[in-house]
Amino acid sequence: KPINWANVVTFTRFIISIPLILYILPQGFMRTGLGIFILASVLDAIDGPLARRYGQVTKFGALADTLADKILICGALIALSFVKESFVSIPMLVMVCSREIFITLIRHVYKPLSSDMFGKIKMWVQSTTIALVLFHLGFEKLPETALVSTLWFMSIFTCVSGVWYLQRIVKEKTDH
Repeated sequence: KPINWANVVTFTRFIISIPLILYILPQGFMRTGLGIFILASVLDAIDGPLARRYGQVTKFGALADTLADKILICGALIALSFVKESFVSIPMLVMVCSREIFITLIRHVYKPLSSDMFGKIKMWVQSTTIALVLFHLGFEKLPETALVSTLWFMSIFTCVSGVWYLQRIVKEKTDH
């Protein structure tokens, strides 16, 4: 059944991401944006374990979870890239979003592999970095060097996780 508690949590994450990306961040409501972003990130941490605990893992849920992740992360970064003080640059945006799109296509079209710890850490790094940028914009200005370094770390880590995923696909293919 595609309708279960885990998928409702994922759908909620998707629903709250849309106004965050299309209205709240572009209008400069960074404090509200931070709260909604943190809520969406917490919901991301809940939906998978909820599905596994209650035997509600579905193909639909796995796809919806992945798409909600990409919309939240890429959408927030795109919206923030228009805010000069966010320090989200076009190269960072291209690195993160192209990795997310490329791996998602491979994962759901060519070779589906479940998310591993590296992918979970990648999502944590991305979420934490975006939350720091929102905190910087809404509450307390952080040192530019520290924020830019964190953004570059997130961008590079995201790309490295993509290479890791591709290596897993090659290894599984050669093992069979």
